[in-house]
Amino acid sequence: MLLGSLGLGSAWLGSLALLAGPYRSVLLAAAVVCLVSGGGLLFCWRRRVAIACAPGAVCGRSVVTGLITGVLSLGAVLTVLGFVFA
Repeated sequence: MLLGSLGLGSAWLGSLALLAGPYRSVLLAAAVVCLVSGGGLLFCWRRRVAIACAPGAVCGRSVVTGLITGVLSLGAVLTVLGFVFA
């Protein structure tokens, strides 16, 4: 709705879907690789922070970690839906 109020319609998405159709499996595989890489980086970063942090001290930004985890989860759900409806 926000994009529509700015004058950006979604009619161009139909032609984009037709162009990306033959490459759907490659694009979904790339999405899986990106999600796994992002999850791995998040896991390594959290582990490194946990090792460097003193016991009982507050370390790291829980809001940022939660946001990254939420975005990766949303990406995983959308990728699964892409596989299901592809």
